[in-house]
Amino acid sequence: MKPITDQILIMSVIIILGYILRKRGYFSEVVTKDISRLLLSVILPLTIIESFMMPYNGELIVSMLIMAGLMALVTFIFIALAKVLFKENQAIEKYATIFTNKGFIGIPIISALYGKEAIPLVTPMITVGHLFMWTYGLNLLTGEKNKISLKQIVTNSSFVAMIIGIILFILPIEYPYFITKSVSLLTGINTPMAMLILGVYLANVSILDTLKEKKSYYVAFIRLIVSPILVIFMMKWLPLDLLVKQIMIVLMAVPSASNTAMFAQLTNQDPTYGAQIVSKTTLFSALSLPFIIWLMEIIL
Repeated sequence: MKPITDQILIMSVIIILGYILRKRGYFSEVVTKDISRLLLSVILPLTIIESFMMPYNGELIVSMLIMAGLMALVTFIFIALAKVLFKENQAIEKYATIFTNKGFIGIPIISALYGKEAIPLVTPMITVGHLFMWTYGLNLLTGEKNKISLKQIVTNSSFVAMIIGIILFILPIEYPYFITKSVSLLTGINTPMAMLILGVYLANVSILDTLKEKKSYYVAFIRLIVSPILVIFMMKWLPLDLLVKQIMIVLMAVPSASNTAMFAQLTNQDPTYGAQIVSKTTLFSALSLPFIIWLMEIIL
């Protein structure tokens, strides 16, 4: 448990540093946006590709398929849970409960806790998550039966990186040192930079206004406490590898998807409320995630 606690404390320190630097004027909105785009479009896909740069392992492919199936199962359960816990007109609340920030926050946390070798198990979850986002998620927010947006799925940087990674994984290639070292140096900034920018995001939000907004407390409680505890007990009784269980639980305990506000705006919902939910779940996850990991260690 101590290594996990240490990693959480390390990430918390970097988040606090990002918060302080933003308050001191070191990160403008333009710089923050550019760094975020760099992380999402370049560093995160490179992290996924790097995790596949190893000798072929059939067991890993099987584990990835299991993760994809688990992700689909858990998403269906969360959809049912959201329908029970929220009213018909609470579309944003349902979306924020069902979909988590598996990429921007999830991958750095998994990498820090379990190493880069765990990243291939995360990528199928991200792909399945995006599939549900651009189908059920959009239908939920618009109230209409939209066509599946295959373009949004197959052009997503995480999906493209996974396909490239699998191809490299299958091919018998021995990579020269300068290639592996270059990729390693670039991907090494993923976790610290993502945590730093997360602190910047928190500094951009009025914490007082976020805390005053009462409706989203219930959403945050369901997203950060109820949902991951439900997954913990699901994983306890499934005959799966411990790492598979841990990754699934941690990724279901991270904050609401960062695109909650964007999707709300695109579908004529309230983007400000969506942003408040994301901010609140992100803020409170600093407390809830260590608790969920502690509980996971006891129960599994």
